[in-house]
Amino acid sequence: MKIAFVHPHKAFLPEIQAYSSFFQSHGIQTDSIYPKQIDAIRPDLAWHFMGSDFKKKNPSGLIIHEYASASVPPTRWIKDKMKFLLNAKPDFRLFLNEFVKDQYGFRDNIPCGFRDMGINEETFRPHPEEKNKKYDFVFSGSINRSVKMDKLLDQFAGGRMKNRNILILSREYEEIRQKFQAYPNILFKGPLSQAEVAEHLRQSSYALNYSPQSEPFLHQTSTKMLEYLACRVPVITVDSPWLRGFQSNRGGHYFILSNDFSNFNWEEINSFHYTFPDLRDLTWKNQIMKSGIMTFLKNRFPEIHWPN
Repeated sequence: MKIAFVHPHKAFLPEIQAYSSFFQSHGIQTDSIYPKQIDAIRPDLAWHFMGSDFKKKNPSGLIIHEYASASVPPTRWIKDKMKFLLNAKPDFRLFLNEFVKDQYGFRDNIPCGFRDMGINEETFRPHPEEKNKKYDFVFSGSINRSVKMDKLLDQFAGGRMKNRNILILSREYEEIRQKFQAYPNILFKGPLSQAEVAEHLRQSSYALNYSPQSEPFLHQTSTKMLEYLACRVPVITVDSPWLRGFQSNRGGHYFILSNDFSNFNWEEINSFHYTFPDLRDLTWKNQIMKSGIMTFLKNRFPEIHWPN
């Protein structure tokens, strides 16, 4: 059996590596392809990361549509409506959570499941504590224009944190790196493997969960925050409904960053009492197993020896 993960290769998609490792460990062949490659590869299962898939196309097998996010600004409502009206009907849909599912408004009988973000098992293994931290702050993840990183980095360029350094772990950051190249305390690295990212996180005193204060980001899982907490790095975060729900369900204490950065100073950050929740059940394996996708696959491919 062969599963092809179909996407335009633009976004951070750590789930693809997690899926590949999971299925390959059970003898399933996987590949990561562009949409135009489906005809040539002819997988048993084409797993699309949406996006769009206006023409149902897999000449030899089934199709999954995975919605890891609702559409982002601008005109996000129009984008969601267009996807609802024009996307072809798959054999199964996966959503990040109920919020994302509700944004699209699908009302058909196509089976669906929910697969939240996970954490690599390697991250939970004991690691030597980094006592002499190399970086004061670290930020990991996308820095596209919707994130508005300029506002944050201005604090290090001439604001309250001008005497502290920050490490940005990302990719495609050349434009913003050039803007702040006069400031040696603003550092950039990437792209890096997930193991390398974890190593740099552990070398940092504090981690920044900084994301747009707008829909749909306010209701979607912060992958970077899960990684920070799994590496036991104290978290400074923007507020959001997702954060409040996460803290209510999981616990932990996190420094909430003011929208105007008025509390973003070294004294307040250092005096705050940080605690960490237990996230060991949030491995990628567990998230995949409880998503509903395994029931679908077992029914459609009963000849495969699937994990229980």
